[in-house]
Amino acid sequence: MVFSVLLWVACPSTPEGLGEGEACESHNACATGLKCENGTCTAPQPNPDPPPSKSDAGHASHASVDAGVSASLPNIDAGPPLVATDAGTALIPLVDSGLNDTEDCTATCTEREWVCGQVCGEACGTCTNGELCGNGSCWSSQNELNCDTCSLQLTLTQATRVNGQITNVTLAIDYAPTSLEPLPRLIDLYLNIDTTTQPLPVTEGDALTQANKNLSADPQTGNLWLDGGANTLRFLAFSAGNTNTIDAGRLLTISFIVQPLHEQALVFSLVKREENFAPPEADQALYGQNYDTAVVVFPNE
Repeated sequence: MVFSVLLWVACPSTPEGLGEGEACESHNACATGLKCENGTCTAPQPNPDPPPSKSDAGHASHASVDAGVSASLPNIDAGPPLVATDAGTALIPLVDSGLNDTEDCTATCTEREWVCGQVCGEACGTCTNGELCGNGSCWSSQNELNCDTCSLQLTLTQATRVNGQITNVTLAIDYAPTSLEPLPRLIDLYLNIDTTTQPLPVTEGDALTQANKNLSADPQTGNLWLDGGANTLRFLAFSAGNTNTIDAGRLLTISFIVQPLHEQALVFSLVKREENFAPPEADQALYGQNYDTAVVVFPNE
């Protein structure tokens, strides 16, 4: 208290204080609203606008750009790839888990080996002799089954047509091994879909449910398929908790909506590749089979 009194006595100020522009030695010497800067009483300047807030960084709609987590490839740029096991010896890396975003349109008819339709605005040709174009090829007739002697069978089970246009289709994938074929514990199938279709929810078949196997779901959408590449769905079914084999029967059923409606053929096909099944001896039974023959759906029955 004594120090406060001495300070007041030593530095008395007039009621008005010094005006703007007058020499000063302390803020107390300046009139109300002024402050002493560089020995002169000056009026305070308004603060400049604050810099833009960065509180929303990492929440843009393009998460792959500003957050390091790609919407289409979460297991590639956001951490190590997932690994699924068939409770045996095979390891299957899950390198993706969603359908690809629209790619930059730089492809050509020649690159895709299309003879009809359009690629990135380029006309690839037309079909003749009553054939219809579907996914870049000309087709003379509908084909509802890929191969009746194959162990992997892709079948058209339903097609809805309105005024000569296809609106919806449903496909089934069945497993039909011979009695001599080793049975798989894991399936990893790729299905090429028509570029004008959008997949709807998948139904697991009895061959999977009876073996207590489940299709792997996309962690973001919950869809029971993974991204197999451009216009390709990947169906991976396994169980880490059992070594049950998958017997003959229906593996899955999937429906598609056609957008936009058109009067061309729709084309679907299983991808011929190794490692459709695990263990390897079950997969080897597929070698030489034409299970990649396309299922073709015409707008007229």
